[in-house]
Amino acid sequence: MRFPTREHVKNVFAEIFGTLLSPLTVCLWVSLILVTWAAGPFGTYTAMAALPRLGFWTGVITIGIFADHLVRAVTMVFIRPQDQTRFELIAVALAILLFGPIVWWIGCYIAALNGNSAPPLLLAACYVLLIGMVLVIFRRLTPEFRRQAQLDDRIPYKSATQQPRLMQRLPEPVRGQLLRLSADGHFVEVVTEHGSHRLRMRFIDAIGETEPLEGHCLHRSHWVTRDAIQEVLKPTPHKILIRLTNGDEIPVGRKYKPDLEAAGIL
Repeated sequence: MRFPTREHVKNVFAEIFGTLLSPLTVCLWVSLILVTWAAGPFGTYTAMAALPRLGFWTGVITIGIFADHLVRAVTMVFIRPQDQTRFELIAVALAILLFGPIVWWIGCYIAALNGNSAPPLLLAACYVLLIGMVLVIFRRLTPEFRRQAQLDDRIPYKSATQQPRLMQRLPEPVRGQLLRLSADGHFVEVVTEHGSHRLRMRFIDAIGETEPLEGHCLHRSHWVTRDAIQEVLKPTPHKILIRLTNGDEIPVGRKYKPDLEAAGIL
């Protein structure tokens, strides 16, 4: 597994936590607080008065919302969300490992208030698994709402003024941080953090539509953004490769080496 760059981690966390105050999240947040307060699950209805119960479940739901965003962000740092099954399985497994013990502690606390025995840890893990699967299904059923939330103008690098014109040519699922362009005959392969797409256009025209992003030609057929460069590799004395944040390795042409050295890349 590749080690993510600091810029990639920052972008992922900004994207995920930028949805924290989206209408969908706030609506879900308030609804869960009201439902758990009124229903008093896990014995809290009899163990607590109305006001303490409201405060308790407000805290628990708030921690849960933040935990869900944290788990998704950590998972997305290493796995593309387009790999949905793998992404969701790892996110749910991570949630169980990190927050199963917290749910178990809450269950022990409620059991002590009611004078009951502590619940088994496996039961707490099952609760986290159930909640995680509900959230997975909920997100699968509301892709449009999630997409709008992720395009919220609270995220500076996602704002319309920062997006290159080339991004408008791509399908919605592929749009994101631009990594590289590669010429292939009459087509240009556009690679972003979310995948790739082929466009029928001239390579030079595609590069012209990447402004205001900073980028460099590594080869007559390859152009990469500065932020996508992870490290420089020299497998042989006469061969130089640039590894990108998504793991792609692009060869450096001899003609472009002086410009890259002047830019401080080599």
